[in-house]
Amino acid sequence: MIIDEFQRVPHLLSYIQTIVDERKEMAQYVLTGSQNFLMMESISQSLAGRIALFTLLPLSLTELNDAGVPVDSRDVLIQRGLFPRLYDTGGDAYRYYRNYTQTYLERDVRQIKNITDLALFERFLRL
Repeated sequence: MIIDEFQRVPHLLSYIQTIVDERKEMAQYVLTGSQNFLMMESISQSLAGRIALFTLLPLSLTELNDAGVPVDSRDVLIQRGLFPRLYDTGGDAYRYYRNYTQTYLERDVRQIKNITDLALFERFLRL
């Protein structure tokens, strides 16, 4: 079973731990989410010895080169970044990062750290 954004239902991990312990089968669940599992304050289950963690990083220069994507200059690279979606869809970097900021940083980070002053937080992000 694949469960995306599992961090929104942290008590689900207690049930998953019980099932994994009873069945003793590997790889029954794939849990994905936009937050680092080890840094989530709402998770009470460690699932130690029952999980494998994988971190998906941005693209590397080698991956871009292997895919035949030209890296014209350092400035372009800095502006576009290394997020796969920008290269997969040929999307507009400005729009992508604006949406990324709104969805991930403003929603998820605010929720994790209980940021109440959004204007001050946005000012911090621009700095």
